Amino acid sequence: MNKVPCIICNRPDREAIEHALAQGQSLREVGNRFDIHHTAVFRHKRDHTPNEIATLNGAHKVHDRGTALARLESLYTTAEKLLTKALKNDTSVNGQVQVVKEVRSCLELIAKLTGELNDRPQTVNLMMAPQWLQVRAALFQALEQHPQALEAVAGRLVALESNSRELSRG
Repeated sequence: MNKVPCIICNRPDREAIEHALAQGQSLREVGNRFDIHHTAVFRHKRDHTPNEIATLNGAHKVHDRGTALARLESLYTTAEKLLTKALKNDTSVNGQVQVVKEVRSCLELIAKLTGELNDRPQTVNLMMAPQWLQVRAALFQALEQHPQALEAVAGRLVALESNSRELSRG
């Protein structure tokens, strides 16, 4: 089976073509601009374009890594641009949904890395909550006229609070 040779790889304006692709120009736009059929642009992009140029606007190269957060934010920017492009270009609903999922996934990871989203279970100590302390004080005040009841309730609350502290340590 004969493969069609890539006409773009040997062109003197190859770098300009790849830069246009990296900026997110459509295959037809690039083809029209450089007087090349869009299928040739597609094949070149698919088969011969290095990964470093896959980022939009030349924002960064793959080998220029930085922090995980910076890379993820760059990926999010790329995904946002792809979403805008997909919505403008009559992309299939399935294609649009896939891009939306990627944008959401990037946002979720950014939120986790920055601490805006914490999906770990939260522990709340109700014994120190201001509302409980007010209820406890009101209960003791109401029971001052009934010393036996006050002693029984206070003893039970102390036992519950001790049990709560032991549970939180273990």
